[in-house]
Amino acid sequence: MQRLLCLTPWLLVACDRAAPAPALDDLRVVLVAPAGDHALDQKIIAAQADLRTGRSPADDLEKLGRLYVAKARVTTDPGFYKLAELCADGIAVRAPSHTGGRLLRGHVLHSLHRFAQAETIARALIVDRPDFTAHGLLGDVLYDRGQVREALEQYQRMLDLKPCLQSYARAAQVRFLRGDLDSSRQLLRLAVGAGSQRDPEALCWAHARLATLELCAGDLGAAAAACTQALQIDQDSVPALLAQARLLAARNDTAQALVCATRAAELCPLPEHRWLLADLARQQGDATLLTATEAALHQTGAQDDPRHYALFLLSRHAHVDTALQLAERELAERQDIFTHDLHAWALLHAGRNEAAYAAITQALALDTDDARIHYHAGAIAHARKDLAAARTHFAAAQRREQTLWPSERTDLRARRTLVASR
Repeated sequence: MQRLLCLTPWLLVACDRAAPAPALDDLRVVLVAPAGDHALDQKIIAAQADLRTGRSPADDLEKLGRLYVAKARVTTDPGFYKLAELCADGIAVRAPSHTGGRLLRGHVLHSLHRFAQAETIARALIVDRPDFTAHGLLGDVLYDRGQVREALEQYQRMLDLKPCLQSYARAAQVRFLRGDLDSSRQLLRLAVGAGSQRDPEALCWAHARLATLELCAGDLGAAAAACTQALQIDQDSVPALLAQARLLAARNDTAQALVCATRAAELCPLPEHRWLLADLARQQGDATLLTATEAALHQTGAQDDPRHYALFLLSRHAHVDTALQLAERELAERQDIFTHDLHAWALLHAGRNEAAYAAITQALALDTDDARIHYHAGAIAHARKDLAAARTHFAAAQRREQTLWPSERTDLRARRTLVASR
């Protein structure tokens, strides 16, 4: 679903390096040192050195594979997931029953949206390795499949076994989905408190996520503090830069928001980030940046992130058929509320109001207090001439409008004004 951005150069470099020891011939690619100078790259190099010693190849491969998964998440380059999968292959050859290797493969499959295969691995691991990590993997798969209640059960077991950043953060997300923003914020604070500088990527992400929830709650001061904490850990953290851009935009500091959004899009040129950048460029009156950003979105958006690219298209009231096709393709893979919401929005733009109502009902099933879902639900209610429901949803969206992208806020205000006049 995403492009393989960086794996090919690694393969080419591998062919030019001296061959590793014969026992590691099948691992030539994963032993190529990364070219970057990020702290995560240094950890990868250290793990590669440990692997070359041959003292504990299965465990060392698991460690290296986990670092490649972390690298994939930081860079959003799925090529690193392939490297992690190669590590899992290497473990399977050397130690077929190694549970860590199976868990690594499960995380890779989940990240690549191969949910059925990941679920099979997770359920087997819960029997063979009944620790918190296996429950976390199964919960993640169930979450993306829209089975939130079942996911929460797995996350609760995860918390019971080990209260830590990973378990608190997962539970926080489910609480948010169930409409309990305050509990979600409290759990994220626990996640931050349980984090460690030994895993700076996870800690930075947790601070950035907390910033987003504080922004959702309207506590801009707390959001700013969380952003500062995240950026102190990593000034080039994409989640932190994105949270900072959203906070600055909420404060109507478009110029500085544009700086943060530009850097985030440079580091991670996904549709979600480029869409925000395009909106801010339009607000700032930068026609050159707007044109270039939207052109890049159209070029790669459908491959890089179909869901956010479709939302971008609909925000421009353009290519509705394409957006609907992308939404339906996403819905075939995962049935979470955000995919149902996208589907509803695309159906509304296609003029299929009753189908849109059925889809938004699915998105609202958990009572999630999300501005975008309420904004879409209000528009659908208005199209169906249910003005009371439209006013209710628009009012709910307005309470959290600081979390919307600028183009969405503009459209929400126009629609709300129209409904209020009737």
